[in-house]
Amino acid sequence: MPSVGAKFGGLISLALLCALGGGCGHPRQGHDLCASLGAAGCVTGEDVAFTCIGGVYRETKCDDGERCAAGACRPVSCTPSLFFCDGSFADVCDATGTLETRTDCAATGADCVVQASTAACVTRTCAPSTTYCAPDGSEVRKCAPDGMSFEVVQSCSDSAGRGNHCVGATCIDRCALLEAQDRSTLGCRFAGAAESAQPEVVIANPQPDLPAQVTIANAGAGGSPMTKVVPPGGSLAIAWTATFSSGSSVAARALYVTASVPIYAWLNEPSANVALFPEHALSTSYLAGLDAGANQLLSAIATVDGTQLTATVTSAVAAGPGVAATSAGGTLTATLDRGDVLTLASSGSLDGSRVQATAPIAVTLASPSGALALPGADTLGREVIVPDPALVIARDAATVTTEVEGTLTLAAGAEATLAGNERISSTAPILVIDQLGGREVVPPVEQLRTTSFPSWASGASVTVQLIAPQPLTVAGGGASYPLPASGSFASGSFGFTPRLLSAPMPFFAFFRNNTDIAPGAFGLALLP
Repeated sequence: MPSVGAKFGGLISLALLCALGGGCGHPRQGHDLCASLGAAGCVTGEDVAFTCIGGVYRETKCDDGERCAAGACRPVSCTPSLFFCDGSFADVCDATGTLETRTDCAATGADCVVQASTAACVTRTCAPSTTYCAPDGSEVRKCAPDGMSFEVVQSCSDSAGRGNHCVGATCIDRCALLEAQDRSTLGCRFAGAAESAQPEVVIANPQPDLPAQVTIANAGAGGSPMTKVVPPGGSLAIAWTATFSSGSSVAARALYVTASVPIYAWLNEPSANVALFPEHALSTSYLAGLDAGANQLLSAIATVDGTQLTATVTSAVAAGPGVAATSAGGTLTATLDRGDVLTLASSGSLDGSRVQATAPIAVTLASPSGALALPGADTLGREVIVPDPALVIARDAATVTTEVEGTLTLAAGAEATLAGNERISSTAPILVIDQLGGREVVPPVEQLRTTSFPSWASGASVTVQLIAPQPLTVAGGGASYPLPASGSFASGSFGFTPRLLSAPMPFFAFFRNNTDIAPGAFGLALLP
């Protein structure tokens, strides 16, 4: 505002006001001026502060390094009207340069953003210029350069019911996500070989919210595919007609199971309930083991065209279509396309035999006493809880420490029997096969999980045998299954209606009926 008197820094009298044309003869003129100016302020365009006290107007010229602000001379502390971001701090200097405001935006979860006329704390919608997933995984988004808005790049629509979800800024279905990060008995694509003409294909769907569209097909010309729907959390036994071989052969007779969401799958044969391993969890190297009995049948299923396969057998193999007779200790080779099955029939035991391939294969071993799908040699562990009589086979030369049999020294491929109800450890990977009521792989402690699913669709005679490294309580379907300590581990057996089981710590489940045994879920992600 313009000055109304000379800048003397003192009082301005009514006479002087009169001399300057400020209203002679009117004693209240000074009061009127102060009333219009207010109690204090700054002279416009000048570093001069004024006050009006008791109707008396006073001006004060600011010293060098001072500016008038809010009716007072204040030291200059920043560059007038400058604003900027200092990391997460918003720095703003007022127009006079006498007041600097510094705000920590991170303290309120905001970011510092330079705007047109200031620096301010702003809660961004997203990280500027990034592509990311919506919080609910329903779509892929692209963030604007200022982080204040976004556009939808892709909607993770799910008309096929595959559980599509945004992961890593990409729409991906549950099957693809599982195959990228989890190597276990849970999967969407399975390959197996039937050991009888009419097996049951048993499917368990652990998804809590989506049905599983399951298709079963034979390789080659073996009938038409069949599709069934398994409800969320449900299971289903599907009668199937398969191509099988009782002797040595090479034939396109693989059985395929595919699903829209991750499932568990088994082949229920007359002599065994065989857990199928999903294709993404298969290996290229296998150690055979079953029961040390006679009349064994080993089947290797190819998943990739042009797979070169080599088998070194511990017992003589009979000749058959595509298979040459091979003596014990001999090696045979074959080239298989996807869907081909190499079957080796022996009148003796093929335990300890080795199978190598140039691409992932599935391997099963059967005898009159049972059958099982073998885990890859690269997935075998070193510590195993053995609840029942069992057979242990060493992948490499190993010293096995047991609680019943003492210390066992095994050469590579050698086997020994175990009484069971014990915990064992080994210096090298081992394969352990349960021998009670069928034949089944006992997973190592390293592969135990916190969930398991039954491998029978129905049956009042089914019981569940639960095993864990420590006492715990397993829950499922509103029921609780406490596992008390039993020596160096915990276990218990219960009457069972098929349902998902879970626990706060890892455990393992064998599902049994009157004649057979089958495993629940377990992992296959061990290192060699």
